[in-house]
Amino acid sequence: MPLSPAYCLRPLLLACLMTAAAAAAEDDGCTVLYTRDDPRLFDFVATRQAEDPRRWQGLRIERITVVTLPIFNEADKRENHRLYRGINRLHTPTRADTLQRQLLLKTGEPLDSDRLRESERILRGAGYLYDAMIIPEAVCADSIRLLVVARDIWTLQPTASFKRAGGENSTSFGITDDNLLGYGHPGINAAFVKQL
Repeated sequence: MPLSPAYCLRPLLLACLMTAAAAAAEDDGCTVLYTRDDPRLFDFVATRQAEDPRRWQGLRIERITVVTLPIFNEADKRENHRLYRGINRLHTPTRADTLQRQLLLKTGEPLDSDRLRESERILRGAGYLYDAMIIPEAVCADSIRLLVVARDIWTLQPTASFKRAGGENSTSFGITDDNLLGYGHPGINAAFVKQL
């Protein structure tokens, strides 16, 4: 039995209505500066330079949203090929709560630009991130919504060791991961050791 055109368009119509409802919910008098899928998020230097957090000093932090970018930017033709896409799929992204625990900013508190910059510095110091920044997602009359943007690096590394001690030789091969399951902790240190 063939499906009617109206029946086939139902999912599309439903998706459009849901998108419109979400947009209406976000349109509450706030100025949206960046979205979670904004391509400018991959350009850390230019984006960070374009925003001066002192402009919003003292605004109440309404929401903090964490965006973890993949290792490779598939929207960039130089990074969009099979190997890089495969690595992105294999990689476990850093978890939002892992990054939020390191922030000196909290929802409901007034924005302090010095604490924002220090939070960025703390995140950038994490060995499992390529870069990190905190930018405004939206600015409202008396509040601000922040985006914490972090880009992961590949943390799974092979290891090898060759040792001679006490007249005996030994070799070991293994792997280590400095960001096990996205928790930001070294976790895997599996090795195969052979006495020679």
